[in-house]
Amino acid sequence: MKKWIPLLVLLLVCFVNRSSAGHVAGAEVTYKATATPGIIEVHLVVYRTCDGGITLCANSCAAACTQTMMIDGADPSCTSSNFGSLVVSLVNVRDIKNNQSETVKNTCTNMNCATPGTFTPGIERYEFVGVANIGTSSGIPASCCNVRFSWTHSSRSMEIVTGSAYQNIYIDAIVNRCQYNLQSIPALHILMIR
Repeated sequence: MKKWIPLLVLLLVCFVNRSSAGHVAGAEVTYKATATPGIIEVHLVVYRTCDGGITLCANSCAAACTQTMMIDGADPSCTSSNFGSLVVSLVNVRDIKNNQSETVKNTCTNMNCATPGTFTPGIERYEFVGVANIGTSSGIPASCCNVRFSWTHSSRSMEIVTGSAYQNIYIDAIVNRCQYNLQSIPALHILMIR
């Protein structure tokens, strides 16, 4: 009987890992300058599998939804400094069309705004937008040129191929606020999953 205890514990651990909610398939952060110096518009896009797992937003059509991004220093002189957070609001949710046919519907409901189909895998694209002040009036020290916008969430999807499944997803983008005139920064697209 005692020989089976380690095997039973191992199987239980494997089962618990497999039962974790997996839903985030990927994410990206983009930002662009606005007409106001020091003010940038930050976009967070999250790709979610539609076949179960934790929801990002309430499962109600057109429900208000937000995510929170952290704002931290990214220079050696301010790397341990937190400059608050940025609340980004949902502006769009839609499913990603499959390559087989535009008429084949996947399993996504887009927060119960669409009738699901049967094609798997289904992927929903959630886009969140917020506006951040990283200029001279932001309270960020002038010596801290690089500012990091980051987002983390629990449970990466089992379909992820860039790292371990069922781990937290983390993504960030770093803005150099000293090197450029923030009015002239073009949109920068970053896709980073750690």
